[in-house]
Amino acid sequence: MVNDGDLKKGFGTLMISQFIIYLKEIIDIKEIRVDPNPINTCAIRCYKKVGFRKKELITTPDGLALMMVLDKL
Repeated sequence: MVNDGDLKKGFGTLMISQFIIYLKEIIDIKEIRVDPNPINTCAIRCYKKVGFRKKELITTPDGLALMMVLDKL
């Protein structure tokens, strides 16, 4: 669980960056896709900081989502 005091300190960006490094070390990946809720601006900003780019809006079983892609690994 995230404390409000822990928000906007770069922890998410650091965690995602380290996870990408880990994935590259253990498997040969060409692309990573994420699909945050389009109104979740904090998540979208975090993904953009580590290199994801917006691709398109999609419909998922959970509702509307923003497909983001990281393909420059």
